[in-house]
Amino acid sequence: MSDPLELYREGQYERSLQVLRQLAGDSPSAANLLNQALCLKALSRVDEAFDCLEKSLALNPNQSLAWNELGLLWDDEGRLAKARECYQRALALDPGFAAAWNNLGVINYLTRNEKEAVACFQRALELDPQMESARANLEDLTTD
Repeated sequence: MSDPLELYREGQYERSLQVLRQLAGDSPSAANLLNQALCLKALSRVDEAFDCLEKSLALNPNQSLAWNELGLLWDDEGRLAKARECYQRALALDPGFAAAWNNLGVINYLTRNEKEAVACFQRALELDPQMESARANLEDLTTD
């Protein structure tokens, strides 16, 4: 059987999803459901991605990556308050999660909390100095 993560990295999202579902059988793990959600999101099957993330978090609510991914889905839907809650949950579990800091910064910017946005982008860069998205977000915010 093929490696679903390698298939995902290669952009073969549908095949990766098929392998993940075969591996899971009738009782997918939280990690398996999270990986299915990533594939579904990449395939623009948003409702199914939401469903998998919610099931994954029901099995294991201590997954910072799953909370961050759920936040991204809510953000894409324009539900900024829900996205903020998810990013905050991710950061409560993993304060060193640079991407979640960056994502929270974006929400703060979009909701006109510029001071908080700057602090979030700076924290993301402290944790990951190579994070170009956080650097660009900070530069956009501080050069306006």
